[in-house]
Amino acid sequence: MTLLESLIDEIKKENPDKSTSQVVLEICEKIYQEEKEKSIYINYQISGPNVFLCLEVPPINNKMINFLTLNRLDDESFTSVLWGIYMVEILDSSSNNHTVRKLRTVEIKEVVPKKIMKEFLKNYIYYLGKKSIN
Repeated sequence: MTLLESLIDEIKKENPDKSTSQVVLEICEKIYQEEKEKSIYINYQISGPNVFLCLEVPPINNKMINFLTLNRLDDESFTSVLWGIYMVEILDSSSNNHTVRKLRTVEIKEVVPKKIMKEFLKNYIYYLGKKSIN
């Protein structure tokens, strides 16, 4: 049994009537608790009511910092979004303004929590520069 499967089983045992989005949200919260120490730009992470998870990924170019988010569109519809913020805007201490740019969006065409998370993790691993999810 994989770590993802054991997380899903643990969440489902607590309350078997949870919706897909509730299960995905709880998994995302557990992942975030593990990954937040690795984030360098934690103060710039993307947040919002439909952003379930935000993970920092290496920059595509040296001009931006990048984040990958798992966003909920509705109860069983999700997207993976790559965001970027120019380093110049962060390093400019005279301004607290920074513009977050949406760089890429991938629709996750799955309805089962395990498959939703697996698709998101495939995108995350791709942006980390690794070959596969194994």
